[in-house]
Amino acid sequence: MYGDSDSEIFRAYLEAAERGVGELRRRLTDRLRDPELLPEQQKRLVANLVQLDSEGASETTGAGGTTDPAWECVENKQRHVMLALDSCCREHSERHRRDLEAQAAVSAASGAATPAGSQFPASPSSKNLLLAAERDEDEVRVAFRIPPPPS
Repeated sequence: MYGDSDSEIFRAYLEAAERGVGELRRRLTDRLRDPELLPEQQKRLVANLVQLDSEGASETTGAGGTTDPAWECVENKQRHVMLALDSCCREHSERHRRDLEAQAAVSAASGAATPAGSQFPASPSSKNLLLAAERDEDEVRVAFRIPPPPS
């Protein structure tokens, strides 16, 4: 509207306002990336970012993606959840591995045998619950059988 103005003062104020809007947009986007943000706060930030975006929320970036703040929020939340699940899985697998090693050491010391071909020591609880266990390079697959309730 006023972009064609020849006034130096007007252009200086317009550039200052555009820099301020850009800085506000950057701060809001950074805040939106906080994984601990409540959904109500996320909604407000997304609404503010959409209003600040002069070309709408579907402006494309150089990488072919979009700068849609709502979608970015969903992607960030998904990334955070996946990292938390991965961390939990690794922690549980490591704890389980240590428990199995300790159980195998106790079984070996007491002379108890483990089933042929099994990497898991025999125990009353594992006999009832553990049906099959496999380990690939990056994942552990375990199938459990739940025993019927005692009569």
